Amino acid sequence: MIHKFWPFLFFLTGCASVTASSPDAFETPTSALGQSLSESSEPDSMMIPEGARRTPSGYAYVTLRAGREKPLATDAVRVHLKVLTVEGAVVDENDATLAVSHSTPFFEEFLPQMAIGEKIRVWGDRARIWEIEMLSVDEHFRAPEDVASAPADALTVPGTEEVRYRILEPGHGAKPKAGQALRVQATRWKDSGEILESNRDSRGMVIFLTQEATQVDPVHDAVLRELNEGAHARLWIPASMLGAEFGMTEDLWLVEFLHDLDVPAELEAPDDAQIVEPDAAWMRFEARSESADAAKLAENEAVAVEMTCWNGQTGALVDSSLIRDKHDIMEIKPALGIWQKIMMTASVGDIFMAWIKAAALPEQVNMDLVCRVKIFEKV
Repeated sequence: MIHKFWPFLFFLTGCASVTASSPDAFETPTSALGQSLSESSEPDSMMIPEGARRTPSGYAYVTLRAGREKPLATDAVRVHLKVLTVEGAVVDENDATLAVSHSTPFFEEFLPQMAIGEKIRVWGDRARIWEIEMLSVDEHFRAPEDVASAPADALTVPGTEEVRYRILEPGHGAKPKAGQALRVQATRWKDSGEILESNRDSRGMVIFLTQEATQVDPVHDAVLRELNEGAHARLWIPASMLGAEFGMTEDLWLVEFLHDLDVPAELEAPDDAQIVEPDAAWMRFEARSESADAAKLAENEAVAVEMTCWNGQTGALVDSSLIRDKHDIMEIKPALGIWQKIMMTASVGDIFMAWIKAAALPEQVNMDLVCRVKIFEKV
């Protein structure tokens, strides 16, 4: 499994990676009755029909609609996924891009045997039913022509001459500096052209150019330091460095510098900050226009926020929702302590900085905090 390759352990954070199931373990896809069922003839009942087929892991399935040609084992495919209860209520529904041979053990029982346009229903765990529809091959993830080996003009990575790289798109602006946070996307293939993984469908992962990163993953750290914002690079990593039977070709995109994670210029509250209580102050940077919907937040309301906090003495990053790539949900209740008072002076749409001394925070925090907060919406 790719995530066991020690030299790249640090950089793989945020990318899924699994081994492939044997394609021979799954029967040729047809319906439980030996023929495809059209959309109009889907079973009325959500119960497992008599004669439904079973995978080696025990999942029951039927084919609701036949497909056309099968994708290659090296392809990634666009699928529509729906999760239902046994009563037929939809629990979740979304589109996703999955590697045919490298996704999750569950999907690897089905994707290698499905055809484009095919739709199946699977009875899974915890009384859930999956409907999987294979929409198309995602050409965006096809392996590049030079996937097998680096071209003669590829550069070597200092200190790791076995790894070669090329900058395919130069990007713009300055190169990153030590300590900066970067948002990076990656797609990886075996040197045979088989796709391993990608996070191009998401915002990517956050990488910090720190001394720790240099020690844990010197290859990616060295390459990223040579890129400009928006740059696209390709790496060729030999099997000997991966401890695997195959080499890996990887495309990297330095999407953006995350300046919102840079250490604030002021770790102490400025003189014009608004005092909430002796050990806490805040300052609004952006606000919504004064209108009826710009009212101050109230107790027991919940809001989606983007929040980043630093140690008020050292400037070290403590936590950020930017790393998790999703907003935090904050319930404005007395249990928040000083944060309840701060949030009840703000409105939806505000961006502000808060300076809070350790004395105003729970004992386990044990440090002063400087936090940048953006309030998005009530939830």
